[in-house]
Amino acid sequence: MANILTATADATYAHVLLRTEFSATGSLTAVVERSTDGGVTWTAVRGSPVDLVGPAPGAGNRIAYLYDVEAPLNVALNYRSTNNLGTVTLAGPVTIVVAANVSWLKDPARPWANLRIDDCQDTPVPTICATPLTEPAISLVASGLGAETRAGDFALFPVLNRPRPDDVYGYRKDVVTSWQVVSKTLNSMDSLTTFYAWGGPIFLQLPPVYGWPDRYYQPGDADTSRLSKDLRIPYRLWDVPLTVVDAPVGAAQGTAENNWCIIEDTYPTMGDLFATGFTWGDVVAGGAVALDGYGFGPYGDGPYGDGG
Repeated sequence: MANILTATADATYAHVLLRTEFSATGSLTAVVERSTDGGVTWTAVRGSPVDLVGPAPGAGNRIAYLYDVEAPLNVALNYRSTNNLGTVTLAGPVTIVVAANVSWLKDPARPWANLRIDDCQDTPVPTICATPLTEPAISLVASGLGAETRAGDFALFPVLNRPRPDDVYGYRKDVVTSWQVVSKTLNSMDSLTTFYAWGGPIFLQLPPVYGWPDRYYQPGDADTSRLSKDLRIPYRLWDVPLTVVDAPVGAAQGTAENNWCIIEDTYPTMGDLFATGFTWGDVVAGGAVALDGYGFGPYGDGPYGDGG
């Protein structure tokens, strides 16, 4: 038994898997935090505080797993975990290394639906952009960014017998913009439909060269248009208006590579799962799920891939 925190960066899904363990009797919960400045400041990871699980509520050797899907990309990340007894463990630095031509379209509430977006303007053209694709391959290509509008917050009141109005003003609003993506297969189109279906805030991470910071947005109407008059060609252009908002509150629902739907698909009965010898810790950590390469994460058979 030990007090230990491990952080494993996964570039495939652009997240960090965190495993926190405490040996002391009475360890029940833990607050898990991230630092991007070498430990000077800390931000709680979504889903924190977590409940520690183990042999019994009062026993030691209790663990929890957490995915950090909103961590900055290509930045050194440090983590710390503090249990309810005040014991602190540290991990890092680790880095989610992502290629310079890759963006991520993420849903903080449903990380299993997150999607990788490729930039096809590089020379030579990346393989995923140049190669003709067949179903059910997923290929989403960045197409454009709209103008950024920062609306004024003011009102002008005409005054009788005066040439100028009274001016009442406040702090200018944050950015309203738009985002364009091309889906290159029908399965890609379905993935974007699923992504936007929930209707809540999204998290957009673009390459630093774009000069576009990581931000949370509320998407507006998702407009989809065909790029060819030949109706057999599946290419679609998605044009979605975005308004910058604060980070949503609440824990995430499922993970990109490990959710109950894919567990159910893999193990039709509990007996099948128990026969593998996996522990519940293995299930939580994702060890019981064999990634099948379908899209960017097995979603399962539920209507939104998260609940069976």
